[in-house]
Amino acid sequence: MNIIGKQINILVRQFNLYLNHELTGLNVSATEILYLASLYKEDGLTQDELASEYVVDKAAVARTVSKMEDKGLITRKDNPKNRRQKQLFLTEKARKIKPELKKVQDRWLKIMTEDEDAGLTEALSSYLDRIVNRAISVNQKEAE
Repeated sequence: MNIIGKQINILVRQFNLYLNHELTGLNVSATEILYLASLYKEDGLTQDELASEYVVDKAAVARTVSKMEDKGLITRKDNPKNRRQKQLFLTEKARKIKPELKKVQDRWLKIMTEDEDAGLTEALSSYLDRIVNRAISVNQKEAE
């Protein structure tokens, strides 16, 4: 396996373990945090938009969104521009836990970048963005 791919895979799994452990009392999963973060930035996104943003299939988003709705974190409403689509809106419960979610994510980033140069962290983030965009582009071309 490609060493960078292996490292990224391990890092993602460790981050998810950390989030799931730290957020046990909030009853929010690592995947749900991703979707909440997007909705904190722009409430009213559609399930299709989340699927596109995270490059996952629509069925996976629908399953997670259904769980989030059951937990009282979001509500789904018909999109007035396209009745076949559902828009997702944060509930008051989701808004109240935002500071705690941010605190946990910030703590993880601080732990991971401790004793590292801030410029290096920024450069790594930028580099990973470029790699992700290339990977998406390659796989979209393959799917065509």
